[in-house]
Amino acid sequence: MLRREEFIIMQHYLESGLSKTAIAKKLGINRRTVHRYLKSGKTAPGYRPRPPKPSLLDPFKAYVLGRLEDYPELSVSRLQTEITALGYNGKYTILREFVTSRRPEAPLPIEVRFEVNPGRQAQADFAVFKTPFGTVYALLVVLSWSRYLWVRFFYHQDQLTLLNGLHQALIAFGEVPDTILFDRMKAVVASAMPDGEAAFTEEMLRFARHYGYQPKACRPYRAKTKGNGKSGIMESWYLISS
Repeated sequence: MLRREEFIIMQHYLESGLSKTAIAKKLGINRRTVHRYLKSGKTAPGYRPRPPKPSLLDPFKAYVLGRLEDYPELSVSRLQTEITALGYNGKYTILREFVTSRRPEAPLPIEVRFEVNPGRQAQADFAVFKTPFGTVYALLVVLSWSRYLWVRFFYHQDQLTLLNGLHQALIAFGEVPDTILFDRMKAVVASAMPDGEAAFTEEMLRFARHYGYQPKACRPYRAKTKGNGKSGIMESWYLISS
């Protein structure tokens, strides 16, 4: 039986006017083979792609897709446990490749902006500035609702500097907010409780009782606990100073 390539070459030779004998010699086949193919009227054999081999996962694909639609972050091992209980006895890698190709993209998390009512909260933090004459520290205190900003520069960021700056800021505000929110700086937080809550320094607690506000600290590694955050405070400062 002629291969596809031989049949195409034979057709080319015939169209070019070569005799059956010459074509047989060029192809290294019997002259009667050429005559038989011409008499049969066959055309170049075509090849269809082989049908995909059935997969052991096929009966369970609909179930897996349904689970991924409801819970896009389900692990492959969890899905394997579930379909194994339904009768699946295929390999983990088959399931993993299918899940990887069909897993829905997780939606981007939406951050909810943290807002407070007027007079309820202020935020305080230090920012570091490198200058030609050395490092200086800006104490920034901002009212959370109005974004009203108070700022002073100091050569230190210790507890005495912080309390002195807070005293000046509250005088400038003409009011005392219900709470003041701090990062977990050493001048404010002495240690952390077993549940993660902050244990404030004695000086900070005495100062807060004197002025009548409640000190609060950001959760560990969660700077976004602040509604404005340091970036928001710094943005306010840059807008004012520019």
